[in-house]
Amino acid sequence: MLNKLLLAALVSLSALSATAQAAHLQRIKNRPSIPNSQLRSLPASSPRTGLEPAFATAPSSVVVPPAPHTVFRDGQLVEEETGPTQYDLQSNGTEQARLHVWPDGNVSTVWVMSNSDETTGYTDRGSGYNQRSQWLGSNYPAGRLETVRTGFSNYVVTENGTEFISSHRNKNLVTADGKFVLRSLRRPAGQTTWTESDLPSVDANGQLWSKLAVDGNTIHLLALSTPVGPTPTFTGAVYKGLNGHPLYWRSKDAGATWDIIGGVIPGLDSTKYAELSSDDYAISARDGVVAVGIFNSFNDCKIFKSSDGGDTWPDSYTIWDFPLEKYKIDKGYTVDDLGGADPNAPSPLSVFTVDGNGSLAVDAAGFVHAWVGEMYVLDSILTDATSNYYPGVNGLLYWSEIKPEELFEIAYSDDWNGNGVLDFTSGSIVGYGCGLSSQPAGAVSDNGEIYVAYSAAVENLYDTDQGLNFRHLYIVRSLDYGETWEWPPLDVQYATDPEPDSLISKLTEGVWPSCYKKIDDKFHVVYQRDYSPGSTAQLTGVQAGHDSRWVYLARPTVGTKEPLNTLELSFTPNPANDFTQIAFNLAQKAASTVEVFNLSGSMVVQKSLGSLGSGPQFATLNVASLQNGLYFVKIHAGSHTGVAKMLVMH
Repeated sequence: MLNKLLLAALVSLSALSATAQAAHLQRIKNRPSIPNSQLRSLPASSPRTGLEPAFATAPSSVVVPPAPHTVFRDGQLVEEETGPTQYDLQSNGTEQARLHVWPDGNVSTVWVMSNSDETTGYTDRGSGYNQRSQWLGSNYPAGRLETVRTGFSNYVVTENGTEFISSHRNKNLVTADGKFVLRSLRRPAGQTTWTESDLPSVDANGQLWSKLAVDGNTIHLLALSTPVGPTPTFTGAVYKGLNGHPLYWRSKDAGATWDIIGGVIPGLDSTKYAELSSDDYAISARDGVVAVGIFNSFNDCKIFKSSDGGDTWPDSYTIWDFPLEKYKIDKGYTVDDLGGADPNAPSPLSVFTVDGNGSLAVDAAGFVHAWVGEMYVLDSILTDATSNYYPGVNGLLYWSEIKPEELFEIAYSDDWNGNGVLDFTSGSIVGYGCGLSSQPAGAVSDNGEIYVAYSAAVENLYDTDQGLNFRHLYIVRSLDYGETWEWPPLDVQYATDPEPDSLISKLTEGVWPSCYKKIDDKFHVVYQRDYSPGSTAQLTGVQAGHDSRWVYLARPTVGTKEPLNTLELSFTPNPANDFTQIAFNLAQKAASTVEVFNLSGSMVVQKSLGSLGSGPQFATLNVASLQNGLYFVKIHAGSHTGVAKMLVMH
């Protein structure tokens, strides 16, 4: 597996810089799909801030039973309700950080909560918060944590036990003038009250739609500059040449102070992008590695990586190369601009891309993993200030830094009746702004297991009143570091139904999962569950009784393999000239070898170290024949493995 690695960098003598070629898509054979003649496009969903004015709807309640289908059940899986919400939109796109597992086994989570409905404009909307020690006794929060109405909460806990929540509010609480401010809640370990404040800003127009990641006591935050239009919702400005500019914050003291405020990540700027939108970006961090993903449907899907905790960002990868550079909605394009006709496209101007719903994770070896739904988009009407997308496109994509030139299709909405096609009626697919199988939330364990929760539309299971198909939550996993993926996946709605033949859990909607990025003996997930398809807040469906639930579950893991990176390697010197010394520690005697891989993934050095005893070890490596550049060094010692980067500079 590792001999096919491409490192995340191209090296010069003055700096590290990486821009990998776009990944090649590998599809699942015989994946079911909707015939192109039946694909129907929808206008792109308008970004929601959660601070919109009131509106009125009528409730829905009628459902029909599902067709028989073979599913994977798990008797150990139990769902637990953490709290209610009337506001039924948890994200405009990518996964939010919403879950923490404490050392004593307790669990904390936040979600977007409101006790009022759309007729009042969700005036009490904010961060719902609860702990497992409370919800197991049916103790649910009475309302939001904040003193003002906020939108789209994220939640992390630092190594010292400080809890931190980010969201956004209207800058002008009275007039709601289309400008926004990042809001925070902070509670150090041992305290019972939260400190509420606005985060520092670099722009008078403010920012919104924040994303959080945590690494030790360092908090990493990504947010979008308030864009221009559509008014009156957004009255911001183009920031440094980019309308909707992702900006970076960093706090090294658990959110007490911020040493980076509104920083620009090189390449994630106006040199590559003209406009970006709500929640189409993600951030993840671990052991000094910070990864940022851009999943916008009308731009290149890219990963930006820092290996020094956010100080520098030398590495980037293109997951999917969108054929139109720096595209702006309503600009227009031709088939020739797309590089010719796509025989699989539902229309001549439809463009294959990602659907804006992505997830990121950094593993124990420092490699980045990404998941995103696939999509076709269309911008053929150049006067409507929007675009169209095809919600019937089916497929969940997986990319990793281990095989950066490959993009794998790993999951999909399944063919329940086995006729070879997906039988969704015209207009029955909820317009969440994503594909049939999307909204991923993924994590990687220290022993090479990868778990991904995602939401997928269910064939032949629909609400007859609205004519919309339900979506279920699924969990798919790889037990070999992403080489293969188990099928069928776990259908959470079926697996948690106490009666296999009942409809109690099956007739529920499962959307917007978020997972805890550290997998122990369980894969921990929260998601929104309710009894009608669609989202009232998103104007894509009307909820029965407007009553949704935020739900927690934990799937047991396998946990039998050796951790991926059990040997910590260090080099002296690094950068190396002619020789470098590798230092590592062995717990017991083991036969050991060292391997070195270049940027093309070829092994350039292989050396036996013989049988080494327990304790500190030092191995000298001759690199005089290697060209200047970045290399990947791997040491095998019995069943243990160490992996690290080495720079050669003669």
